[in-house]
Amino acid sequence: MLGQKYFEEGYVVLNNGDTIIGLVKDRTPDPFGKLYKKIKFKGEGKSKYGPDEISSYKKGDALYESIGLKDAGGFLQQDYHITSNEKGKEFIRVVHRGYVNHYFLEFQDADSGYFDHFSYFKKENGNELVRTTQGLFGLKKKRLATFFKDCPTLAAKIRNKELKSAHEVATFYNEWKRNQKTF
Repeated sequence: MLGQKYFEEGYVVLNNGDTIIGLVKDRTPDPFGKLYKKIKFKGEGKSKYGPDEISSYKKGDALYESIGLKDAGGFLQQDYHITSNEKGKEFIRVVHRGYVNHYFLEFQDADSGYFDHFSYFKKENGNELVRTTQGLFGLKKKRLATFFKDCPTLAAKIRNKELKSAHEVATFYNEWKRNQKTF
């Protein structure tokens, strides 16, 4: 029965757009948990899906997209931004959707074994993922101000430290894009 544990209701969206409802498992829980490279699925179709085989999946309340990443190892942890491509796809958690999407790239901390994440932005119809924070030092102010140069008010608020979190930045940008004439 241990193999039945930790599945949650959800679905997978195949690359052709078909959605299959079932039960999804993408990790074993903390402590000493493990993130799977391929999700486990109970329903019609295959029993395992990798990021090249599906465009997204939902597990409980969490939605994940399959996005092409340049070397998903140490490169992502150190670099300011990455550009999507078809190689090196990974599952990345969708935190907020809009004109700018906010994502978490989840990983397992090598020292503690617990799950953690890096936060990224990607503009609608864009192909660049930009890391939002630099650990304890907060937002990557210069990089984000450049990324949001199409919204000078937001760029100024980032530079002036008026917005403190990635969530605040995404919310501001998405509202601005919806209501540009009122800003």
